[in-house]
Amino acid sequence: MVRPISEPAGFSVPALRRGDQAAFHALFLQFYAPLCYFTERLTGDREVALEIVSDVFLKLWQKRAGFNHLLSIKSFLYTAAKHASLNYLRSNARRQHRRAAFERAFPSEPVPAPVALMIEIEMMRELDQVIRTLPPRCGSVIQFYFIEGLSTREIAERLSVSVSTVDSQRQRGLKLLRAALGSKALRLLLEMLPGV
Repeated sequence: MVRPISEPAGFSVPALRRGDQAAFHALFLQFYAPLCYFTERLTGDREVALEIVSDVFLKLWQKRAGFNHLLSIKSFLYTAAKHASLNYLRSNARRQHRRAAFERAFPSEPVPAPVALMIEIEMMRELDQVIRTLPPRCGSVIQFYFIEGLSTREIAERLSVSVSTVDSQRQRGLKLLRAALGSKALRLLLEMLPGV
């Protein structure tokens, strides 16, 4: 049996729904520190955790009219913090993967970090431009697979198509990318992406 959550002093769901800042502040005081701890444990970074929790509370304020009880608010706060933390970790892993691929591609040339980042950004911009010229479904599959790192099954579900359709569209997209960029450039770009 789930124990009911006691409302913080000065808080009520109807007041929050009306936009009462005192009610929001009471809720903030109740959950801010535990959410920061939770998020920092997930991300391993205090500054990132503080930023994520601030964003989560902003989202709560924006969606306040949709909540009917404190338990749903608490659930929203922790779920949103968890998803934002996982998104941060995925994004950070992609950046590290791209940087390592770039360093493998140019091992004998030490490149200052800002220059390497500029080169990486330019390469990603060029890849994005070429992906935009692909047929729509083919471009979506390439974007989901190589840029966002989704699995073939996840892409099939998202696009409401079969796994074999995703595979054929991915092969078609790679062929078109190879023609547009050349084999060596495409190989370097794909090596920098998390989905490969």
